[in-house]
Amino acid sequence: MVLCGSGSGFQRQERYIQRNEQLPDSLTKYLSTKVDEKKMSKNWEKLRRGLSFQDVETLFGKPTKIASSAYDHSTTWYYGNRYIIFDSVKKIVRYWEIPD
Repeated sequence: MVLCGSGSGFQRQERYIQRNEQLPDSLTKYLSTKVDEKKMSKNWEKLRRGLSFQDVETLFGKPTKIASSAYDHSTTWYYGNRYIIFDSVKKIVRYWEIPD
């Protein structure tokens, strides 16, 4: 996924996310339209703090939504009603939540 790579695509997406702006169509292709429930269930126990964007994408696929907060320097990847919060500076998993 672009977020874990380098180069202009990463920089453009990071800029839009940090400003909480609408991503242009050219960048929305990096999001998924649905959650792979089988993959989520199988790999959820492998999730741990310190994983990179790329590690998480390998486990769960592309997120359905990405949001960012400049206040606490976090980036949140949504997979349906589940979410994983990354430290935007270190680009690693900070924590996650599975709703009841």
